[in-house]
Amino acid sequence: MATPAQMRDRYRRIAHRHRSIPGAHGLREHSLSVRLATSDGTHAGDGGITGDWTDITESGGTSPRVRWANDEQIALGQLERGTAIVGPITPSFSGGGTLLATLTGADAIAKQALQFRITGPRHPDGAIYALLDSNEERALHYKIRLRPVTDQL
Repeated sequence: MATPAQMRDRYRRIAHRHRSIPGAHGLREHSLSVRLATSDGTHAGDGGITGDWTDITESGGTSPRVRWANDEQIALGQLERGTAIVGPITPSFSGGGTLLATLTGADAIAKQALQFRITGPRHPDGAIYALLDSNEERALHYKIRLRPVTDQL
């Protein structure tokens, strides 16, 4: 009999695989990358910034869904124009998924800032976003909301 952890992994593996279907058919036009940007200045964001970008992907290297808040969501949710909503993103499991700490910057130390880069038709040269909030209440997916920091890189 399978343990609860094995069952959880099985369901996440299924979700991970099926979330890649829209991307495999060209329907996920924007890519998402994340990094912990380390600055050489006195505070986070001051001076030169270094850090490696990590792509956030589903099965087969396809991107998660990236969309932008509509006028109603902006008005009701008190969001700023340009807020991106990303997800569902499959939580980590044996064989794939994304760690929550990667999306929230839980491993950040002093002088590090969590940055997201969205690249695609809306931002052909890439744009930097910051984490607004995350929703990890579901067992099979995360969603994050990102606020724009720059229009283009």
